[in-house]
Amino acid sequence: MMSTLTFIRKNKIAIILSLAVSLAANLAQPMRLDDATFLETFTSHGNDLWAWAQDYWITWSGRIVPHAVFMILLSVSPELVNILNAIMTTLSIVLSCMWASAGRKENTFTESLTILLMTAALYILTPTEILDVTVFWKTASVLYIWGFAAMLYVLLPFMPAPQVHTNVNKKKSASRDLRTRRSDIGKSLLLLLPALYCAGFEPSGSFYFAFGGIMILLSAACGLPAMRSAGLWKRFFEGQISSGRIPEHVSRHVVLCWLITSAMFFRFLTAPGNMVRFEEEALFWFPNYGLLGFVDKLFLGTCYTLGACLGELYLPMLMLSLAILLLMIVKRRGVVLTLTALLPALYYSLHPVAGESFVYAFVRSDVYGLYPPANWFATFLGMLVLLIIAFLIFMGISDTLEFVNTLFFCGAVAEQIVMGFTPTVGVSISRSTFFCRELLMIPIFSLLITLLAAVCRGIRTSQTVKKWTHRE
Repeated sequence: MMSTLTFIRKNKIAIILSLAVSLAANLAQPMRLDDATFLETFTSHGNDLWAWAQDYWITWSGRIVPHAVFMILLSVSPELVNILNAIMTTLSIVLSCMWASAGRKENTFTESLTILLMTAALYILTPTEILDVTVFWKTASVLYIWGFAAMLYVLLPFMPAPQVHTNVNKKKSASRDLRTRRSDIGKSLLLLLPALYCAGFEPSGSFYFAFGGIMILLSAACGLPAMRSAGLWKRFFEGQISSGRIPEHVSRHVVLCWLITSAMFFRFLTAPGNMVRFEEEALFWFPNYGLLGFVDKLFLGTCYTLGACLGELYLPMLMLSLAILLLMIVKRRGVVLTLTALLPALYYSLHPVAGESFVYAFVRSDVYGLYPPANWFATFLGMLVLLIIAFLIFMGISDTLEFVNTLFFCGAVAEQIVMGFTPTVGVSISRSTFFCRELLMIPIFSLLITLLAAVCRGIRTSQTVKKWTHRE
């Protein structure tokens, strides 16, 4: 895995351009919505951070770490928050590019191009109404932008990298020197602060908990003697390690950091203020929310997710489905997989033309009454399309299983579905879709890089064949 600083040095021109765009977009942003209210609340406590934190913890939320940092910076200067927000936005784009390029040979041109395209996707393709309540709203940006960047950074130790086989003395490699051990411990300690920040925001904390936990379990499973001796080892797990899709070894310091961060995430989740705010918002936004059971809330989140995939998340889903279809064709994955990939591509491509036809008229959970079979068919079809996309990303594009991109895609869908377990699902859907959109950008650009490489390889192969043909 390339270090973040090395990646930044290699792609500094693209990063400077991205930062310039972010600065231009952020410096002109005024205080809006709750920004002034937060500052007044802090001032009313006599600028006493501890007094403010106690009141916030008991009466409002467990997001105490991100908003404590925000209070300190905002009390210094709103312009300082704008500048840091531009830097954190660029950092989130850089880290997203690193994840999209994970496990590949270093290619500065492709990486720099990805950074610039991700910047354009953020500021041009994201609807203005979503940008206004996430990127440019300071109170929200310290959660959705800064929390996302912190999450991607603390996940870096889980980033798979292709194994490099060198003729190294096994005895020397087995006994690592003290300096290397101390370096690993130092790097793990540096993760704790952004990890604590990541844990303080529910979407980033939950994704880190799930992604890190799965990677730790997969790495542990690969090291089990039973797995190595099993027949499945040769076919799946050994190939995942050699291709860099599963880290062969996760440092115990990283595991310890994951345990501490996960514990803090669940502690923040059980803050007294969360329940106080939950009851207030349920009474104001969704008075009947208390009547819903677990299945009702799951169905509520699913319906809003299907709606978001045809609304706020439509463009990312369209790009993802088309990229998968083109990869199936270019890489010649077979008729069955290509036809399977055709369904999601057609489903999202035809939506602007078909409009609210029966294919897209899925059940709306906020509308009560009996639905005809056509509505349930549309609901089933929408869920089936999401499952097909996850399946194709996981095992349809290459001969080895793709864990990282699948986890980012499934995490984006899960972050939307879990919104059904909050009474503000109807009013917070725009903000929540932004976090999902940023998660989706990683598999989208990863697949686009794969598609570009496959096309270039095909062109080179055809040119080579033509040269040999002319010689003959």
